[in-house]
Amino acid sequence: MNRFLNYCRQKGKDGAFRAIIVNRAGDFVILSRGCAAEALEFTARTMERTGLTLKREKTKLVKAAQERFDFLGYTFGPHRFKSFQIVSSKDGHWYLGASASSKSVARLRWKVRELLRPGEVGRWGELPDRLNRVWVGW
Repeated sequence: MNRFLNYCRQKGKDGAFRAIIVNRAGDFVILSRGCAAEALEFTARTMERTGLTLKREKTKLVKAAQERFDFLGYTFGPHRFKSFQIVSSKDGHWYLGASASSKSVARLRWKVRELLRPGEVGRWGELPDRLNRVWVGW
């Protein structure tokens, strides 16, 4: 992965594609303005040349202002303010933002459900510590 990123920086492709490459833990997203198809083609060619493989099932072109995409447990793209009360400043308009992905939320709910099983007694002394470990990062 680092070979690919270094090659892109050396060749100045991030500037040529008007792009920013965000990478973390072996995954990456290329944020491009208007040159996304060219950036994808270059990425596929370059990764193949360097001996890396691009997973086509995880690779897609998205207009982030109109569609959402998931990256590292978060969903990026258009979100809507939900109005809760009349005094709330949240008026229902759209904005570009990030939120926890539905898979991440489901995984968290499953972990909490496993800790708080109905009918189980006797482990309440250690339960707060175990719940706190689950909540770390949230």
